[in-house]
Order: sequence, then structure tokens, then C-alpha cells
Amino acid sequence: MNDEKHQKAVMQAKGFRAADNLLNGLYKTTHYRTYHSYHKALAFSSKILILAFLLELISFLPWVINSSLISSIGLLLFVIYLLYYYWIMSKARGIKADSKKVMEMISVNGYVCKSWRIYDGIFVTTNHESLEIAFTQEHSFLYDLWLIFSHKKPVLPPDSQEINGLKNYLFKLSQIDNNGIHYVAYATLTSTEAQLLRDYGVQVEPISKKFLTKPSRLCFGNGKT
Repeated sequence: MNDEKHQKAVMQAKGFRAADNLLNGLYKTTHYRTYHSYHKALAFSSKILILAFLLELISFLPWVINSSLISSIGLLLFVIYLLYYYWIMSKARGIKADSKKVMEMISVNGYVCKSWRIYDGIFVTTNHESLEIAFTQEHSFLYDLWLIFSHKKPVLPPDSQEINGLKNYLFKLSQIDNNGIHYVAYATLTSTEAQLLRDYGVQVEPISKKFLTKPSRLCFGNGKT
């Protein structure tokens, strides 16, 4: 009897683990956990779009053989890009909504900072959870082009109100002790931005490049969100 109960308990535990693994797998398929993974997916989609654009250009060259085939492949890649981009945006809704909610919660006197956002991080260190501060917001390749040619007011480099808001948030974050677990914030910065934060009394230290989320040149160049 005891052996039967033990076997039943073992089977139930395996069933719970299998269900948990299935749910985690489904969540990873339909949601991004970090800004870093979202950024990598967008960067890959931009490569697909650029390749599609190049193939279409090549198909118009007069000496190219099978130009219609090359054009068809370019068009197919563009359709794949659109579908993939839609999938990325669908998966990113959760982290974007969470980030927006957090920014509203930490606003000072009703002012919500616009030049930086907070996301779950991938930086690993002993007894610390990490949060990533993103100073640029990733968009599609086409949207980044539109921002460059539009006349929206840039939000980078951050002004004194934005930096003081960040400094206030980092100070409060450093005071949190969650059962021995502390929090560390990191960001991908240019040397100019890093020095700007130091000038305001924010401690900045280098970390391994594998944790950095380097923005695209277009996204970083437009300085808009």
C-alpha cells in the first residue's frame, strides 16, 4: 500500500513538473522576458528587411540573370519580415506594458521620465537581481527611418530632470533588501552618457559586453522614443 502511494506521489510530481515545463515553454513562445531578447529579435528582423531590399535592388540591374526569381525571393523575404515583425510586437506587449506601468509608479510629482525605461535584466551576480535601464527604445527599421526624417524633439541626451529622476530611482533601488537579495541596475551607454551620469553623482562601472544591449545605429542616432 505504501509503495502504491509512493509511486502515485512520484507520478503526480512528474505530472506537475511536466505541466510547469509546458506552461513555461508556452510563455517563452508568446512573451519576451527581457528587453535584451526583444532587442535581438528586432535586430534579426532588420537584417531580413535589408536583405529583401537588396535583392529587389539587384533584380533591377540590367545584367542580372533570373531577375524575376531574385525579385520574387526579395518579395517573399519582405512578407516574412512583416509576419515576423508582427509576431515580435505581439510578444513584446507584456514587457512594454510592464515597463510603462513601472515608469508611472516611480514618477515624481506626476512627471514620467521619457529618455529611459526599466526592464528585467540578464546581468548575473551573486545575491543580486538585475534590472536593465534602456536609454533608447527599439523600433522597426522603417520606423527608425521615419523618426530620423520627422521633426520630433529628441530625448537624448537626457536633461537634468531626467537624470535626477534616474538618480532618485537608483538610490531607492539600492535600499531594497528582499530576503538578502539586492538589486543592481545596468545600461548600455556611450562614454559621453557615462560621464554625464558620473557628473550627476551616479556610480558607473563597466560590465561584460555580453550583457549589453547595443542599440542599432538608426535607433541610437535618432535619439527619440
